[in-house]
Amino acid sequence: MEIPLDKSYDLYIDTINDCGIFLLNKSDEEIEYRIFEEFIIGAHSFLYRGNLEKLNLAGYITKEVMDKSIILRDKVLLLDNTDEWNIFSVRTSKSWRDIMILADEIKDKISKS
Repeated sequence: MEIPLDKSYDLYIDTINDCGIFLLNKSDEEIEYRIFEEFIIGAHSFLYRGNLEKLNLAGYITKEVMDKSIILRDKVLLLDNTDEWNIFSVRTSKSWRDIMILADEIKDKISKS
């Protein structure tokens, strides 16, 4: 069963909203929940190229947002199941900082479109 585009867009937005620099001010438990439960599931489900292309073609997101979202997904999946897949790394590593900044850039682009 395919998810309707408007629902897919809402789930995409929910996914993007689970990541960002704001997490550095959150508790370890909240980081764990948002990144290692919600965001990673959403990255697999709603940041994949096919979904993003559909959202772009339907006018929900721009090509720039689509391209940045693909990069975001790739960066996150590169860290999945590595030594950087932990709360300490989310707080301290350049890789995670880049991911959070990119998520914030995407949110900014979406809010301006």
